[in-house]
Amino acid sequence: MTEALVILGSVETSEQVGVEALEPGHIEVLGKVGGSVPTGVQGGGDHGQGGSPVRGARGFGPAVYSRDRGIASAGCGDRDLRQRRRHVRHVAGDGERDLVPRGGKPGFQSGERPGGALAIEDEPIRDRLLDLLGLREGDHDLRKGRGQALRHPTHEGRLPHLEPGLGPAHTAALTAGENEQRGLHHDYHRPAVRAIDFHVHLPTPEWLDVSMKGYVEAAEAYFRSKVVRRSLEDLAADYEKLDVLAVLLAWDAETATGRPRVPNELVAQAVRDHPKAFAGFGSVDPLKGERAVEELVNISALGLKGVKLHPSLQAFAPDDERYWPLYERCEELGLTVLFHTGTSGIGAGQPGGQGIRLDYARPIRLDAVAASFPSLNVIAAHFGYPWHMELLSMALHKTNIHIDISGWAPRYIPAEVIRDMKGRLQNQFVFGSDYPFIQPERCLDELATLEIPEPALQKLLVGNGKRLLGLS
Repeated sequence: MTEALVILGSVETSEQVGVEALEPGHIEVLGKVGGSVPTGVQGGGDHGQGGSPVRGARGFGPAVYSRDRGIASAGCGDRDLRQRRRHVRHVAGDGERDLVPRGGKPGFQSGERPGGALAIEDEPIRDRLLDLLGLREGDHDLRKGRGQALRHPTHEGRLPHLEPGLGPAHTAALTAGENEQRGLHHDYHRPAVRAIDFHVHLPTPEWLDVSMKGYVEAAEAYFRSKVVRRSLEDLAADYEKLDVLAVLLAWDAETATGRPRVPNELVAQAVRDHPKAFAGFGSVDPLKGERAVEELVNISALGLKGVKLHPSLQAFAPDDERYWPLYERCEELGLTVLFHTGTSGIGAGQPGGQGIRLDYARPIRLDAVAASFPSLNVIAAHFGYPWHMELLSMALHKTNIHIDISGWAPRYIPAEVIRDMKGRLQNQFVFGSDYPFIQPERCLDELATLEIPEPALQKLLVGNGKRLLGLS
């Protein structure tokens, strides 16, 4: 061994060093060592991707690019190497949306990459260096993934069509990733679940007998099911038993209905008490104006992931520009907005529909919202029936529009919706039940009979929902 090694952005080694001879003292992170010219293992990279150059040490050739080099990138001087070890770069290009390990290029196998060999192609040397740097446990995927393109969970790529004539899957909006880059709603680890139920009302007396007083009976008749009151503790136990994450929905329609709201704090406390069973969306009353906009800050501070709005029951037109400040603040805070769309079980079968207007809930009213706020994730609940074709067209046109399938037993979902859910819009659908009016277990059982291809089904049940909620 003639000199210590310097780990910058790629790994350099002298010809005289044997694998077994490497010891901790032989490696120096960001040291300034000159002398011998390295022979070895410099990672290729696409400098056109715009990574910032890392300063070179004398005798080590040109500066390396932090986004394109081997097992770890270094900033300047005192940055901890481990904080950078999992950085991967996005290879931009039409239809080329994979993430690849640093130094790699999609479409090439190990040893075939242009512009130099992948950093530390020699397995024994790499393994020894990972041990010495303490990176082996966190970077074992470098060995398994060498030469393979990696999928980023928030950047689902265009997939081949799953049914003849459907065309490629429509690329989903990437705003969840953009919000993460701005430091909003950081991902956190949650154990894997069977499904995420995006539409869960509270089955408690606070909602059913207070906020919904006088409306429940019509809804029960519409859904042909009797609603059972449950405590939040019982609800959590039910969802944990199903291995399903429930997105609880707060409620605020005070101005239009004169009935008390379900406070955002109540939902946030339930999430804190039962983190394995619940996530949560807050609610604001758009007719409250600036107070509603200010409440969005509280919703974000409470750790809730989005906002539930019901245009029909709250009596507001979503495309009225007086509500633009509301959407703008949601976009700034990284809050997803879930709108009720289509017909309503509330007021159904009653004279005048109990005064509830369905035109406020036409999906087309969300088109101007999605167009004006392209970084805002919009979810249209209940797929907008009977205007579902309108909504499907909007989702094809705007990738920040998503569709939840709640409020319907899956076997009754229109064929056009099922077709796009399986195919070209598979990245934009999320699962929901509309509990307590429809049971999630029934929905899951019926979905299993619809012959949905497994990749599309998993996106519907889990993948798309995780992206929208910012879950790891």
